[in-house]
Amino acid sequence: MAVENMPPLPVPIKLTSDIYNYQQWKYVSLSYFDYHNLSGIIHGTEPQPPLLQSTFSNWSGRHQKGLSWFNREQKALNWLKATLSESLQQIVMAGADSSRKVWLNLEDHFAHLSHARIYQLKSDLHKVKKDPTIPMAEYLEKIKQLATDLAAAGAPVESQDLLHVHILAGLPEQYNPVGTWIKHNTVSSWDDLCELLLKEEMRLDPQRTLRLRHTSPPSPPQEEEYAIGIDLGTTYSRVAVWQKDHVEIIHNDHGNRKTASYVAFTETDETHLVGDAAFNQVVRNTANSIFDTKRLIGRRFSDASVQSDVKLWPFKVIEGPGDKPMIVVTHNGQEKQCSAEDITSMVLEKMRKISETYLGSTVKNAVITVPAYFNDSQRRATKDAGISAGLNVLRIMNEPSAAAIDYGLNKKAGWSSPRNVMIFDLGGGTLDVSLLTISTSGDFQVKATAGDTHLGGQDFDSRLVNYCVEEFKRKHKLDVSGNERALGG
Repeated sequence: MAVENMPPLPVPIKLTSDIYNYQQWKYVSLSYFDYHNLSGIIHGTEPQPPLLQSTFSNWSGRHQKGLSWFNREQKALNWLKATLSESLQQIVMAGADSSRKVWLNLEDHFAHLSHARIYQLKSDLHKVKKDPTIPMAEYLEKIKQLATDLAAAGAPVESQDLLHVHILAGLPEQYNPVGTWIKHNTVSSWDDLCELLLKEEMRLDPQRTLRLRHTSPPSPPQEEEYAIGIDLGTTYSRVAVWQKDHVEIIHNDHGNRKTASYVAFTETDETHLVGDAAFNQVVRNTANSIFDTKRLIGRRFSDASVQSDVKLWPFKVIEGPGDKPMIVVTHNGQEKQCSAEDITSMVLEKMRKISETYLGSTVKNAVITVPAYFNDSQRRATKDAGISAGLNVLRIMNEPSAAAIDYGLNKKAGWSSPRNVMIFDLGGGTLDVSLLTISTSGDFQVKATAGDTHLGGQDFDSRLVNYCVEEFKRKHKLDVSGNERALGG
């Protein structure tokens, strides 16, 4: 799928052996190759032409074509050199005589990385926190060992990420001053960092050793009962948990804070994909890749908005019992019908599993946000989907209200009088606008709401696609409105 008017990339991605960044790099690179007409060279469908003698008679013909190929081959190689880290270049470019060979070496390199091992190590690294029972030396050693294991598995953690995302982020609040100092000054080595933090530990708690000696052995840890918040979006969803006096948005198994609200079914086996994995294959499996179910859930098939959307979606939606919209897919060689609640349940289950992996604990309780203009039917259907996903849905909360709570928690410090706040929430499929008054204690009162449950980024995309289709038809006398691949799935 070509990327029209692809903007230049002033700072190329420097890909390392981190498998989670590989997917992003691959997407950007394929878009670049598509835009610059290099895809055939990379994929091997446009092989190197035979060497030709440069006679005057064939110079303007086949030889000129060969020269063009070599220029494009060099352009592809230049991109690979510019976007791969030096360490990865040494692995995949050594002995490679073409951009095609480098590309194959890259795919082979990442195919051999242990996905499960890397994901588990990254999950363990995110969980490491410094609490009062853990000495600083043990805390630092645990992080260092996990970073070493990740490097050995082929997914090294960048030094700055190790320092800021893991070491400093896992420290209690009383370490904030030294953390701020470290962020604004250069610490030359790991040993210097350890010495600095160990000294700070001694300053903050000089009686630690004596106290630990006289402390009775701790009782066996009890599994903590968590409640998560799920931002169920039309295009992307997020899951978060309240920890250490702040909201922590949890990364998924691809290392992203947002997860695509996509579900894909395979035609030949019983498996199905949810989230980013489903999104990444949508171009080659458009009819069985389901999205936008937030625009279907709790609605009737005869609703005008549903009838409008059905014309745009690449998957098939039919009228089911009781005027309920049903999505038709081919799964394991058989035609299957799914409701919007079924698909939403799969997305919510994915978000639950993401949180469980991060927290290392079973998660049952959840708050799910929906647009303020969702009616009772849409709210009930969303709650039913949550129950099907194994969740105890504590509350279905309006998205602007959730935003107001977060704003009040983060901004109320230092307020001497109430504030009037407008929440403008424009998502992939819905628009909510709310006016609220937030008190100095963080309580808020909704003054007015407005919005549209069928206005969002997807509608802007659809208008742009329709415009481009009409322009293409006018200029080239060809109608591509029925070509799903041409329209981007």
